[in-house]
Amino acid sequence: MKKKITYLSNISLLCFILVSCSPKNNIEPIDLFNDVPPSWSQELPEMEKYTGNWWESLGDTLFTSYFDTFMNNNTNLLSTYQQLEIAKNSAQIRSAGIFPSLALNNSSNARKQNFSGFGFDPSLLGIGSGDSTNSSDSGVLSFSSNIFNLNLGFQWELDIWGKLLNARKSAWKDFEASSNELAYAQFSMMTRFASSYFQAVQLNIQKELSLEKLKTFEELQRIVLERYQKGIASSLDVNLAESSLAFQKVAVENAKIQSKAGIQLIEISLGKYPFGSLKLTKSLPKDFAHVPSGLPSNLLLRRPDLKAAILKVESSNYRVSEAKRGLFPSIALTGSAGTSTSDLKNLLDGDFSVFNIGANILLPVFQGGRLRANVRNSENQLTLSELDAINKILITFQEVEQSIENSISLKNQLLSIQDAVNSSESAYNLAVNRYETGLTNLITVLDSQQRWFDARQQKNIIEYQLLNSKINLFLALGGVFNDESKEEN
Repeated sequence: MKKKITYLSNISLLCFILVSCSPKNNIEPIDLFNDVPPSWSQELPEMEKYTGNWWESLGDTLFTSYFDTFMNNNTNLLSTYQQLEIAKNSAQIRSAGIFPSLALNNSSNARKQNFSGFGFDPSLLGIGSGDSTNSSDSGVLSFSSNIFNLNLGFQWELDIWGKLLNARKSAWKDFEASSNELAYAQFSMMTRFASSYFQAVQLNIQKELSLEKLKTFEELQRIVLERYQKGIASSLDVNLAESSLAFQKVAVENAKIQSKAGIQLIEISLGKYPFGSLKLTKSLPKDFAHVPSGLPSNLLLRRPDLKAAILKVESSNYRVSEAKRGLFPSIALTGSAGTSTSDLKNLLDGDFSVFNIGANILLPVFQGGRLRANVRNSENQLTLSELDAINKILITFQEVEQSIENSISLKNQLLSIQDAVNSSESAYNLAVNRYETGLTNLITVLDSQQRWFDARQQKNIIEYQLLNSKINLFLALGGVFNDESKEEN
């Protein structure tokens, strides 16, 4: 008895040592990357608390209605839900090894055998061929049998060292990582749709500007022809006006093509046929969802894709533990219970019950280095997952910093381009008046007109870029934020 207690104590001590020596599985971002500054290099713009759904904060009801359709009909977005189910099922499959497996087996077997197959000659016993039941016309003695079996079998590997438990934890960590990756992918698709929609709006505005510019060329051609008929303008002015008008007609056609392509892209995203006839908002939003202030370290705890990278490190950690425990002996219990009879009607009769139970102990002695190579491979995978997480963290910081810088720069550009629009418009109007009075030439008018429309088109592009930069900043900061004021209530 004393030896038995000592043996059990040794086993318990060994298990405690193995558990104690297992690698740390809960990983924090700070464990991977410590060089995080206390604040962003530039102050985050618009620090007010964010309230409501970000797409509703744009104040564009038409876009909001399209966004709802996108959420319900977009094939890429809907596919992420199926991918999530696949990831969940895969985790369940991988983690099922820790439980015993049960299988119900029903079999029937009819058999006929002759004694010749055993090297036995019936004539040695004086058995002839007169028995029509047990012998054939050739005098070969045979017999037949029917066997019916109904068994419930089970197999269970005892997880003494925690190998299967670590495999289960690794599987569900992978599922959590997949969930976070898909959540971030969904939000990325949502922001891309918003960017694509307002790019289509921007292209449509460019088309309208091209049409407006075409009208100014037509008006300018009218003025030139009137002056030419009066003998004030030369044929050079007429040719310049006509060529400028022709070039602008080409520009209008190109603008129409680009605008229609942008609309078709939105229609496809909505699950509609790409007719290119979808109604769009007339102007770009001037306001956007506010984002909450926060430190860079908060980003590591908020972005789903970063959470996924950390979870993959934890999963790899569990895989290392699983691989190391694969070096130890494994014990599996096996058994079955049921009935076996030669008559089908007795299949459920307890008098014909049979059972067997056993235990298998597998001790790895020589595997050609496979098990230890598996341990090294798991450790290498852990290192790779850590490096990948660090890289994602650095890229994320870069995305936020770049989005902040872009927003600040684009705001400054927008102020300057607005001054350019105002000045070039005044210059164009003045040039037309001076041309009509003969105080300047047509080249000056055309140049001032080009500058005016270039400035307006550039202003439209910068407005879209600023809006898109804010969308990217919102995505880079981690997606959906909670409304703290509502939580307090």
